[in-house]
Amino acid sequence: MNNNTLKAISIFLILAITGIAWAKGNTIDETVFISQEKLAIHNVVANTSKIGQFQTLEISINLSATYDNPFDSNDISIEGHFVSPQGEQIVIPGFFYQDYIRDKVGNTERLTLQGKPCFKVRFASINKGKWKYYMTVRDRTGEVKSDTQVFEIVESPNPGYIRQSKQNNYLEFDSGRPFFAVGESIGWANRNRQTYDYDYYFARLVENKCNYSRIWMVPWNLALEWMNKGWPKGRFFGMGKYCLENAWRLDYILKLAEEKGIYILLTLGAYGDLMQEQGIWNEQMWGNNPYNMANGGPCENPWDFFSNEQAKDYYKKRLRYIVARWGHSPNILGWELLNEVKASPEWVSEMAKFIKEIDKTRHCVTTSLGYPFTENFNEFKIWQIPEIDFTQIHLYGYRGKSQDLIAELINKINTQTEIFKKPCLVSEFGIDSSKDDRFYDEKGLGVNLHNGLWAAAMSGSFGGAVNWWWDSYIEPNNLYYQYKALANFVEDINWAKNWSAVKISSPEASPSDILNKVRVLGLSNSDEAIIWIQNKESNWYSNYQGFQPESLNDISFYILGFSVGQYSLEWWDTWKGEVINQTKVSSTNGKLMIKVPQLERDLAIKIKRVYEYPESNSTDYIS
Repeated sequence: MNNNTLKAISIFLILAITGIAWAKGNTIDETVFISQEKLAIHNVVANTSKIGQFQTLEISINLSATYDNPFDSNDISIEGHFVSPQGEQIVIPGFFYQDYIRDKVGNTERLTLQGKPCFKVRFASINKGKWKYYMTVRDRTGEVKSDTQVFEIVESPNPGYIRQSKQNNYLEFDSGRPFFAVGESIGWANRNRQTYDYDYYFARLVENKCNYSRIWMVPWNLALEWMNKGWPKGRFFGMGKYCLENAWRLDYILKLAEEKGIYILLTLGAYGDLMQEQGIWNEQMWGNNPYNMANGGPCENPWDFFSNEQAKDYYKKRLRYIVARWGHSPNILGWELLNEVKASPEWVSEMAKFIKEIDKTRHCVTTSLGYPFTENFNEFKIWQIPEIDFTQIHLYGYRGKSQDLIAELINKINTQTEIFKKPCLVSEFGIDSSKDDRFYDEKGLGVNLHNGLWAAAMSGSFGGAVNWWWDSYIEPNNLYYQYKALANFVEDINWAKNWSAVKISSPEASPSDILNKVRVLGLSNSDEAIIWIQNKESNWYSNYQGFQPESLNDISFYILGFSVGQYSLEWWDTWKGEVINQTKVSSTNGKLMIKVPQLERDLAIKIKRVYEYPESNSTDYIS
């Protein structure tokens, strides 16, 4: 063995030993969850004395107390009491916190403990003026109260929390500004890169004018409760004690979302958590679930999770921690209880009501049920729950057998918005439930992604359909421009108006065979419309078969229900997201005639009234 080899081995051993020592020194020990001290509040420190509306006042509480589990509000409870200038009191739960700093070793995120654990309270509000606050701490020995302090909330451009509109089936901010979702799921990060993955993906979203993402809290990404079995990411302690590394990661991600203007649908669990049978993605994880009786939990089988009182109590404690730590953030679009779980409606109702109580109705609550949509499960009972603020659709084909999903997507959106009178989002969409879109689109053309975005937007969804395959399909094919094109189109649309599906009719002279090949879809009000005109042959299946859609010529149709006046038509290239032409047309007898000289794939039109004129003269302006 030569000197160079010995040197290399020595360096390797030093690095390995150093890494082991670092890991041991940066792992939370469960002993920090236990305290046997006399109850007292030593000091209360806020991050500032002045914040803008919807910005965060973060308060750190240095205390001593007696407890065995700082995450159990029955063992120790910290509450912030905030008194508005008008005298209204708001009570916000506190949470146990450990700070970290991050760096990157090669391509791997590394978290290093920073300081000691403590308790915090986070607060935000719309109401301006001088506020007062004090903290209360209760443990098994009694309760103490801090001195009262003062802070100020000043005017801010932040539009606030997102909630269901009172006017229609869309979402809006506290300011009244409508919210329309354009973006992609980033369900989980690369196991090594973790938060650095979100740095990258959020930058791509912002570059392309996106404002939405959906993120899962699951064992391999941001989970709070789990067992250290299988392949989880983070240091876990079983039921009722939470992973502080992952909590810090989510802190980082939400702060990044606030900086980037991205709103997160936060999914609090997924079907794999309760799955026993072999899944197509090996997602069955009930064997490692801390609620499983085999792991010391209260549930003999997965579905006991929805009826066992101890399980429900522990789940509510987790919800309390989630709301305490992240409920301050306006960049939480909503809490999604579970992904693709046909949960008991009674359980969904109970948990949604609980969130509304502790979250002070700041955020939307939803859940998702997966597909297909029946299977002896009455989804109506879920969507009719008053505390469920918007419905979701997950739509996939089955092993490529569904040649074009757009008609089904449109029908499903229309059905849900009409029946439940709530906003609707197609939060998962793809060609196949068992493999990603790249297997059907080797050239990365993105036709199914494109059609889903535009069809959903023009059908009354509060966002474009969200293609699921963000890391294996959208990213490697650089398909983000599809989002930017839709974002450009919708950015000046006032979704607060009373939009309804456009009604069309065919001119008598129009060739019926041409119109059968065209899909005309859109929304209108009395003096405005947005229209998507699609060559039906422009779909993923045509591309998959190597079939080139036929160019269609001389398409014309009427849009019905327009008041008398002249209207401007702004013609859009839906692939580039830019205006390609502007024309004018006049209404007669409540109708606008639209003429499309040539249609290759699809295009969109914005129609707005320019001015009014007497009914008797309307025929002079027919185009």
